[in-house]
Amino acid sequence: MSVNKITDLIKQVEALKKQVEALKNKSVERRQKYSESRKKFRAEYKSKYKIKRQEIIQENRALRKELQKVIRYQYGSFTPGIQSWQEKWSNSPGKRVLLYALKDYSGSFMKWAIAINEFTPYAARLIAFGNHQYGYDVDLIFPMPNLLDSDFLKLAEEADLIHIKDEIGFFEGSNQLPPDLFTQFNKPLIFTHYGGKARKFQDNTSYQNYVASFAARIALTPDLCYPWFDGYFIPQGMDTEKFQYSWKDGRLLAHSPSTSARKGTDNLLKAIQDLDIEFDLIHGVSHPECLARKKLCNLFFDQAGREVPEKLGIDDVIGWYGNSALEAAVHGIPTIAHLSDEAFKGAKRGGKDIKHKCAIINTPLDAEGIRETISKYFELSSFERKELSQKTRAWVKDFHSFSVVAKELQAVYDQVLK
Repeated sequence: MSVNKITDLIKQVEALKKQVEALKNKSVERRQKYSESRKKFRAEYKSKYKIKRQEIIQENRALRKELQKVIRYQYGSFTPGIQSWQEKWSNSPGKRVLLYALKDYSGSFMKWAIAINEFTPYAARLIAFGNHQYGYDVDLIFPMPNLLDSDFLKLAEEADLIHIKDEIGFFEGSNQLPPDLFTQFNKPLIFTHYGGKARKFQDNTSYQNYVASFAARIALTPDLCYPWFDGYFIPQGMDTEKFQYSWKDGRLLAHSPSTSARKGTDNLLKAIQDLDIEFDLIHGVSHPECLARKKLCNLFFDQAGREVPEKLGIDDVIGWYGNSALEAAVHGIPTIAHLSDEAFKGAKRGGKDIKHKCAIINTPLDAEGIRETISKYFELSSFERKELSQKTRAWVKDFHSFSVVAKELQAVYDQVLK
């Protein structure tokens, strides 16, 4: 190899060394900038977090001071509770059921508690950590443990089993309660399926395993009795003694959506355009006013909707009727809802073959289908509408009355405690 070629190679190597050195320097500079940026971000975040944390601490202190001024009752409850229930609780060792709901949406657990206390040998107390915005009846309302001390755990100690209505609160930790709040007592725990969170997590294996870890499982609606659920379907209770038959024939349709987007309200409004009927949209009123207006209607539309993607990330069909439907149907008011085939299959899995017995009027989900359902009802003769009204009342009495629901709950409790 000539001297010139060797010289050129040496120059090329030197040039490469300089390039490598330059790249190293750039890399060092980038790491330094990243490190400085990270330190700055951490400092800013730490400062903001510290400020926010201090704000939360101060807010909690202020809230705690205000809460300490509130009158407290037995066990440190904000509410006095129901005295007759406390007496039965004291006199029923071996048959005490503690029902817990973070917040008793639709008042379904309170109705079960009433049914249990009135129609079974079991004594039930219901605890919650907040009252519902619609002001449903309550038993014992406690402050969150991180805000104020109370003795609600004494009820858990005294209970023979604990029945939970909180689908993902302990699973995700979203209820801000200690994960071992109830498991620490080694009492049988019963789980309840009741809403949208169950639909969201139905295919989540960890959630399925969590639900399976309970001593028993109960679904409030049959569309939540999934093939893997291995539980009972026990419907919402209704006081058929307090709320009597009162239907009269007429052309007033009512609808009381808690969440319009979830109940198919838009499709309903499209469906009734130009129909020769009166319409009462009951929304944003107190629960007593809602009940009073609902009682006056001649036909009630409960729901034909889906879950809201913006809220839960799913748009699953809601394939059954809820508490709002029962508040009308108990009076014999013919009631419309979308009842899915999967719900009827779930009911069968949960121990009830009711597809040909259910008196709720089934409707499709779309506006055209809803319109046809409503039109067909008003095309019935007055005799046929009266007959449907009576069947509706009978359905609620035979399937949802406190005495019926209570016996079903008792059977589950007996099975768990035997």
